Amino acid sequence: MNRKILRILSQFLVLSIVLMLPIFNVLRFDINTTELYLLGQAWSFSTSGGGYISGSSTLNHGNSSLNFLIKGVLPWFLFLLSFPIWGAILGRFFCGWLCPVSTIMEWGDALIKQIKRTLKYFSASSDRDFKDLFYGLLSGLISLITLIFISIIFSGFFIAPRDIFRQIITLNLTSNLIFTTLGMAGLVVATVLFAKRLLCNYVCIFGLVQMLAAIVSPISMRVRFDRKNGKNCTNCRGCENACLMGLKPRTLIKMSTSCINCGECMTACEKELGVGMKLFHYRFGKGNPLRGTAP
Repeated sequence: MNRKILRILSQFLVLSIVLMLPIFNVLRFDINTTELYLLGQAWSFSTSGGGYISGSSTLNHGNSSLNFLIKGVLPWFLFLLSFPIWGAILGRFFCGWLCPVSTIMEWGDALIKQIKRTLKYFSASSDRDFKDLFYGLLSGLISLITLIFISIIFSGFFIAPRDIFRQIITLNLTSNLIFTTLGMAGLVVATVLFAKRLLCNYVCIFGLVQMLAAIVSPISMRVRFDRKNGKNCTNCRGCENACLMGLKPRTLIKMSTSCINCGECMTACEKELGVGMKLFHYRFGKGNPLRGTAP
């Protein structure tokens, strides 16, 4: 299967799983009941006994605390513990192929680029291409619908999904749903327009953990530039234009851990030189990390 299509499918799958977490009460906090849902169980503080309430049974403080740590905290701790392992073996592969936030930013950026083409259509005095207008308007419509849909789904992390569904069906929207949806929409827009690489490189703890693990690991996977055949490079800069992190893939060294192993430079290079002729490859180990000699 084509690498780019495979990456899009993996992004869509993981994003779908994340959006379904609140539906199955895997992870959400209900602002109406002040209950924290973890792996299907509801946790809250008892107003009288001071202990946790799990489901419908009230436990004493000692037992409930241990129960919460084992059933609520430990599974998520083990999940977080997997990220250094990801980084040590696959580098920042998770960021480039599976991260739902990165997916939203990437897809949002693609839609914004198409909308910008539409603005050029109106500003251009000649050589107007009607396709730019059509695809730009279509991208704008898709952006709006997607933003509303994702914002409502994200609201499910704070409001019971069944309550959201009932409010939408009856068109009886509560202030909690309206403000939560607007807040989620604002967060998504701000992330797409302003955060981008700043969030991935300096804010996201998952990216930082993978980054540090990749630095110290002697076997972490990286995208390598083929220096041996570097003379075949046409200096089209397609790899630089395609890089999601704004890097120059031909000149990176191992300590430049901003690379998320998305493989977009490979796709751009193969488009320029032909199928099977790309100068970028995935490699395990230190080797010669992207230290290319390009014209």
